[in-house]
Amino acid sequence: MDEATKVRDPVCGMEVDPVTAPVSLQWEGQTYYFCCEHCMRRFLQDRQGK
Repeated sequence: MDEATKVRDPVCGMEVDPVTAPVSLQWEGQTYYFCCEHCMRRFLQDRQGK
């Protein structure tokens, strides 16, 4: 993976490749990439106040 293609999982901070990231989500016009389903669920819970 090229260093320029890495993005950071907003929950755990792990670097992921957007092309191969197991989970991604469109939220308020921005795409977020996650290392796993758990991180995506936590991201949603934090933003929905649960």
